[in-house]
Amino acid sequence: ARQLRMAPSRGWLVAAVDKAGPGDRAGVVRGHIVTGVEGQAVGDLVALGRLLQRKRSGDALALDLVVARRRGM
Repeated sequence: ARQLRMAPSRGWLVAAVDKAGPGDRAGVVRGHIVTGVEGQAVGDLVALGRLLQRKRSGDALALDLVVARRRGM
């Protein structure tokens, strides 16, 4: 969060993505930061859990992501 100049509680760092899983197929990669699900902020674990509980396996999910880019890329 500090490197991206974000508040520490603003999102969740993607630490791993299952190969060939839905996140991988959608282009989510390790290092992305999830800041929202279905347009709702996910600043704490409780909020994230509540939003994900409404979904079933295989449902589409809209994520708000912060993607860090290296300079020159």
